[in-house]
Amino acid sequence: MREGDTSINSEINQQPIIFRSRPRPVPPTSVTAWRISALILTLSKFHGSSASADHLNILMHSLRTPTTRARFVAWWEGSFVAGIGSFNLEPSLEITIRLAHADGLVSVSPKGRIKLLEPGMQFALAIAREDDVLTEEKQFLESIVPISTAKLTRAMALIR
Repeated sequence: MREGDTSINSEINQQPIIFRSRPRPVPPTSVTAWRISALILTLSKFHGSSASADHLNILMHSLRTPTTRARFVAWWEGSFVAGIGSFNLEPSLEITIRLAHADGLVSVSPKGRIKLLEPGMQFALAIAREDDVLTEEKQFLESIVPISTAKLTRAMALIR
C-alpha cells in the first residue's frame, strides 16, 4: 500500500454512518415452510383429513394474522355477521398445495379435493407434538373444531 492511499482511507473512515430505516423481516406467512406446515395442520383438522380448495382458501387466509383469526372465530361463533368482503382467498394456496403434493404430503383428486397422505399425517402429528411450533395457528384451529364444511361453504358465498 502506498502512502497516498491512507488519506483516502482516513477520509472514508471520517464519514458518518447514518441508518435511515431498518430492514423489515419476511413475515412468516410468506415463508414456504410456514405455508406448507399450516396447510398440513389445517387439513388434519378436517373430517377424513381432506378438504376442498375452496374451504382451505378461507382457513388458510384466516390463519395469517391475529385480526383475520379473531374475525373468523367471531363469525364462526355467531358474534360477527359477515358480509361481502369479510373473507378473502389465500393467494399462495395453489402453489403451496403443489409443493405439498410434490413432497408426497397430500394427494389431489381430479375434482380438486386435497387429502393428507401418510407422510402428511406424520408431519401433522409432529407439529401437534411440539408445544412451541405454530402455537397461535393450533389454538385457532382447535377453537373451530369440528370444522363444518357447510359453514365454510356459506363463507365462500360471501367471497364470490
